[in-house]
Amino acid sequence: MNRLLVCTCVGVGVLALAAGSAAGAVQVFYTFEPPDSGTTATDRLTGDGAQPITFGGATSVDPAAANAAFGTQSVNFPDAVPFDRLTLGGTQSLGSAFTIAAMIDPADNKWTRTFSTYAGSGSPAANAVALSFRPSGATANGLAFTFNGAYISPASPHTFTPGSYHHIAATYDNGLGKIYFDGAEKASGTIGSGAITMPQDFFFGEDIGGSVNEQFFGNADDILVYNEAMAPEQIWAMSRAGVQEALKGHIGVLYNAEGDSGSPARDKLLSDAAQHGTFSDGFISIDTNPANARFGQQSIGFANDTSALHTIEIPDSTYLGPEFTLAAFVEDAGHHNWTRLVGNYRGSGSAVGDEVALSFDPSGTVRNGLNFGVNGVNVQAASALSFADSQYHHLAATYSDGQVVVYLDGDPVGSGTAGSGPVTVWTNLLIGEDTGGGTGQEQLRGNLDDFVFLRRALSDDEIAFLAARGADAFFQIPEPASGVVFLVLVLLGLAGSARRGKR
Repeated sequence: MNRLLVCTCVGVGVLALAAGSAAGAVQVFYTFEPPDSGTTATDRLTGDGAQPITFGGATSVDPAAANAAFGTQSVNFPDAVPFDRLTLGGTQSLGSAFTIAAMIDPADNKWTRTFSTYAGSGSPAANAVALSFRPSGATANGLAFTFNGAYISPASPHTFTPGSYHHIAATYDNGLGKIYFDGAEKASGTIGSGAITMPQDFFFGEDIGGSVNEQFFGNADDILVYNEAMAPEQIWAMSRAGVQEALKGHIGVLYNAEGDSGSPARDKLLSDAAQHGTFSDGFISIDTNPANARFGQQSIGFANDTSALHTIEIPDSTYLGPEFTLAAFVEDAGHHNWTRLVGNYRGSGSAVGDEVALSFDPSGTVRNGLNFGVNGVNVQAASALSFADSQYHHLAATYSDGQVVVYLDGDPVGSGTAGSGPVTVWTNLLIGEDTGGGTGQEQLRGNLDDFVFLRRALSDDEIAFLAARGADAFFQIPEPASGVVFLVLVLLGLAGSARRGKR
């Protein structure tokens, strides 16, 4: 393996919050779901035409639902023999930006090719591309992305146990390459620049050489070649919910106030377009005092004023979906009243199905201190909470097809059932008050940091990670001032599982 090690620092690079586009269109996506069967599979991204796929050796569609990462089918590579592989037609010209990704369930610990046009020996040609792994971490520290005649790999061995599904991905953006595993970035580095046109279409499961020691052996699902260098939050989303969900967009919003000034609060999750938070008036502002921030250097300040409705409106937030998460760090500034964190409740009477409200009372007097209303049902803390200390606390609620959990400082403190199915509300969500307004007793006063709305229900461990490390670490978003250093997301198996726990 006489290759150049370009990056030995995990997570070093420049993050583009909006994914870069490639020249041309290379979009290939195979789910292996019905009507796929045998040695026939359908390209599910047809904006650039339907790309052919060729099954080589004994490779075939696996109809066993238990063997799929998502859905009910996958593709099986049954034997460690030469050329048990797929040929992904129409992928030869990748352009100056692209993403390759797949769910993999390897059956052994060998050095393995997933996507590859590498000849298999000697130094790779500049137009050869390969994404390879070894669960033991013994070769190239377990992961390697070959492009522009060299490769990048993690700084230290990356290991995992074969026999369960994991997500592997690589992105290329005009010379900048990154490797992701289970949604977390593992290495990055710059090798050359410009567009890549390979000597032939991608193989999946072997390279173009004849040796058997690089054969993929096991099952794979959600195989993607895409003509953009997808953003970290999109990679993270597809590793948790599948490619189809990640490509739908509308992942959610993050307001962390970092790099902001004046109004609005800029959305840092830009893969589904900019959903910048609109300030209703001058009583809300970006607080540039680092001492007032929970993480980073800035936060959002809500003045001590109850004369009117002071809110931040979240655009495009009426459809919450069948599962979602609302979370934020709040510093109550000593008021300790019943307070709306986020919602669109009309302000009086019983909550109804098209309203939500996440509210809190640091004294624990009202609804035990923390309540989430959704689908006309209130789910509150199981016992009285007390966090009236004028310090930052992390509040969160998750909804998953009617199952609700509320959290304080990363710990689940209450749960219940509230209806079922997707939630659509009658107006956009408001941070800081409900839509009734005017009375003042529910007005947020103090500071807010790392507000998150995600159209996915985070797990208990993910909420705990978010509460302990903050949104920048969770989403791997760098400090704006540095521009080059990622805070690395290391979920270490804490993230939500793929279908049937085959993570």
